Amino acid sequence: MRAAGVRTTLLVALFSCLSTAAITVANFMGTSHSSGAITTVWVTMVIIASNVVIFNLVPYFAVRRERHHYRSYQHMHMLLKMTFFQIFNTSVSVLAFLFLTWDVDSNTACPLSSPSSGRARPAFACTHMRLGGPGLLEIDVDALCVSHWYSTGALVLMNGLFGDLAVILGIIEFVRPEKLFARRVRALHAATQTEMNEGYELDADLYLPFRYQLTLKVVFLTAMFCPAIPLLLPFASAFMFASHRVDRYNLLRVLKPPPRTTDRTITLSVLYVLPLAVVAHMWMAIFFYSKQARLDVPLLYFALLGVLSAFFMARLSAEISRRQAPQVAPPYPLGDGADSRDDADATAWTEASSENGRDGKTTSPAGGQSDAEGLDAHLDRIELYVPPLTATLLEWTHRDLQVKHRDISARRGRG
Repeated sequence: MRAAGVRTTLLVALFSCLSTAAITVANFMGTSHSSGAITTVWVTMVIIASNVVIFNLVPYFAVRRERHHYRSYQHMHMLLKMTFFQIFNTSVSVLAFLFLTWDVDSNTACPLSSPSSGRARPAFACTHMRLGGPGLLEIDVDALCVSHWYSTGALVLMNGLFGDLAVILGIIEFVRPEKLFARRVRALHAATQTEMNEGYELDADLYLPFRYQLTLKVVFLTAMFCPAIPLLLPFASAFMFASHRVDRYNLLRVLKPPPRTTDRTITLSVLYVLPLAVVAHMWMAIFFYSKQARLDVPLLYFALLGVLSAFFMARLSAEISRRQAPQVAPPYPLGDGADSRDDADATAWTEASSENGRDGKTTSPAGGQSDAEGLDAHLDRIELYVPPLTATLLEWTHRDLQVKHRDISARRGRG
């Protein structure tokens, strides 16, 4: 499974780089050679297509190729890949405008372009590299290019985030065209009440990683670029409020209950993604504030900050690595064949239920005492486990527990 995970990660990384290059070129062409609504439409189509490719590949690989045994691991890997891609392509396409500029009036502090200012600077003239000085190696970005970045890179960032709010959160997640089709078309032509109910209840197996990666993207980019664009702070607050209302509506009125998972995904985001967002915030604060004050910060300072961040993340990784994956014990002692398995299943669980049925507790057939929650504890363990390449379906209600497996007859030798 590790080899499959590495292969799919490298493949997703390759497509991420290609998509990021397409998004960067589209944003640059749309900003420097804008011709009105036509340019905006094709740039938007390129950005949407680049994102859709990744969002289709990640769940496909997670379900069909990586074959995770636990939903927590499945959601965690999907979250990492999609979050990295979202942050990577946005940051690269936004910061690329620091190295390019057009006609800018050098006698004014206004960052907007001026057609009468004369000849434009050549590409990459904003960056100057020299040896020596306090930091041994100095890479300087012209302050005028940083001022001009507010009319190019900052505009691209705000357009992208407002697009996430309006299109992804508003249309895809809240309006949900597939929900309208299922309820207005498929459910109305259903032959039975069960089919109609299925049309009204949409699946939520992958809802949490998709929603959480968008939240992490907004939090990370807000923390990273808020020293340069303070408007991101109220925008992030409004986005979180709207996201809460949309999730509340979807989880209570539209979707089935999502599958049970552990706190591994939340732990990963708190201990990895958010500390990296703080480091990016410090880097951008030093960079933009120094350019505003016309003071050069040696590259050595940024390098020391990077070393300190790497040490901090290594310590966190060492602590997280001590956590072990949840183990799912078999509900019966494994025998030599199907007959012994059936016998163990029939005798051990019958005795356990008769002895402990009065107080609601259950005893493990292997001889050990289970948790005090009884059947609920076993359900927690079972629902956390996802056997690869099977068709297991667990449906727990207050009245019954239905376990359906299309291969159960073949596995027990009762064909």
